[in-house]
Amino acid sequence: MRARALVGIILFSLLFILLLTATQASSVPPESAFKMVSLEEWYDFQPLGWVTSTLVTCAIKVYNESGFIDIGQYQYRTGGDWNAWTSDGLQITPIDATRRLLTVANLSFSHSLTENQNQIRFRIKSPLDVWIESGAYSVRVDTIASSSAVNTTGCYSTTWPGAITGIASDSGSGVNTVEITLRRNSDHRYYNGSSWQPTPVWLSATGTNNWAYPFTPSEGTYEVQSRATDVAGNQQTSYSQGTFTLMLPRPCLK
Repeated sequence: MRARALVGIILFSLLFILLLTATQASSVPPESAFKMVSLEEWYDFQPLGWVTSTLVTCAIKVYNESGFIDIGQYQYRTGGDWNAWTSDGLQITPIDATRRLLTVANLSFSHSLTENQNQIRFRIKSPLDVWIESGAYSVRVDTIASSSAVNTTGCYSTTWPGAITGIASDSGSGVNTVEITLRRNSDHRYYNGSSWQPTPVWLSATGTNNWAYPFTPSEGTYEVQSRATDVAGNQQTSYSQGTFTLMLPRPCLK
């Protein structure tokens, strides 16, 4: 019995070494050295990040050690049930004997209220006429720009908070940056971060949903505009505005 067990261990070890050697000689990283019948991998899905159009081109690469029958399909959903599997518009491009690129252009997705609202998956046939199916990939679409608002308005005397503040929001990818312009009414010049100039300058605020721009004003009245940009790159075009006045040392008039 011990001799048979020893022979079994030796044979298993030799099989493992052969599989490991073949794996290391291949240029394709395997999912597992023990997948002996069909080694397959889906990778390099595009688009990887957020997009700003509802018409999206999706592409993915697939590796299968046994090769392919170049018949493929895809199905997708936009928040509800999966559409039926279809090959409409799907292109299969050979990369080499064991790799294929699957591409489908101009699929119509909706604005993503959640990251996984829009999804797509693919499948392609193996030489055994069996479907090799990918997992589900999220298609993140943000077509709506962020919004922002200036909170610093009204008159201040000894209660200046030390910064111009406001809020911002976004229904898709999230607020990425907030910027402001600052103009003083006494000469209609714009602040550039250190001095005043005749043309507007967009200054970067800190924070996103709650933002601030540190500033210590001299006595006078100032006008602020704010704009927010989301992670997908959509930028607010209808700017928020606010006006504030600093009166020293006398209190604000009521």
